[in-house]
Amino acid sequence: MSKKPSVKGLKLLSGLKAGDLVDIVSPGSSSRMDDVDQALELIESWGLRARLPKETFSAHPFHSNEDSVRLKLLKKALLAKDSKMVWCLRGGYGANRLLPELWKMKAPAKTKILMGYSDITSLLFWLNQKWKWTSLHGPLLESLISGRLAISQIEECRRILFGEQKEQVFAIQPMNMSAKKIKQVRAAVTGGNLVVLDSSVGTPFDWNPDGKIIILEEVGERGYRVDRMLEHLRQAKKLDKVKAVIFGDFLGGEERDGSTQVSFALERFAYQSKVPCFSGLETGHGAANRILSFGSVAELSPKTLTLDTGIQGDL
Repeated sequence: MSKKPSVKGLKLLSGLKAGDLVDIVSPGSSSRMDDVDQALELIESWGLRARLPKETFSAHPFHSNEDSVRLKLLKKALLAKDSKMVWCLRGGYGANRLLPELWKMKAPAKTKILMGYSDITSLLFWLNQKWKWTSLHGPLLESLISGRLAISQIEECRRILFGEQKEQVFAIQPMNMSAKKIKQVRAAVTGGNLVVLDSSVGTPFDWNPDGKIIILEEVGERGYRVDRMLEHLRQAKKLDKVKAVIFGDFLGGEERDGSTQVSFALERFAYQSKVPCFSGLETGHGAANRILSFGSVAELSPKTLTLDTGIQGDL
């Protein structure tokens, strides 16, 4: 595969090396201090230095701190000249509240890695669309120390961040005839959390999926709610011009009797869609949350997604 980004003007990311500084941010919900300490230890075990401002956390009922504080700390991390990466501790809720001010920011000359998923989806597509930066949909720091991810997944994460792995291959399954008949598609990848993406529609900070391969994941939403969000995207014509839709993990959301209707919602969407739809991508809130480089080139076939990692070495 070509190592050039597929989005016009998209800027490359520089891989990490031992001794680099990583800024830790918490744009959404708060964290337990035990988890924070373990996350910092993990970063340091990789030979990196971690920086977490003392004012990161407060007793806010929804978020790690007030909007103004979370915004200030995120901006400081993104603009800092001495750090190479901004790593989000946790998702939860709150990143989208920062978009009105983030959208006004001018991008610094030098890019840096920002990684997270779930609620962090807002920041990922903001960086793609506004600053033309590649962004990494991948494990939050809390995910790496949760015990949920396999050691092999954590090691792959390290290799990608350090620029040691340039490409990933994902197994996927076609869900409709359009997917089964697809030949090879080459396009940029974007997407993320379904609730976050759906709630951005109609705002000044809407995401642009046109011409791209769209990744969707979700957790804790019942089948009818998943169906309602997918139907809203369909009626809003958000997915009319995409190259494909690929579903990652859709976990939880059980009915009161313990059954689930989530798979029905996904299958109904795929059946009714003219767009190629796939399932089984190892991304989301499950045990295999592999990094996806949003904005990078991907090659899609009926059974595999091959993706550039977006890390181009030390630039």
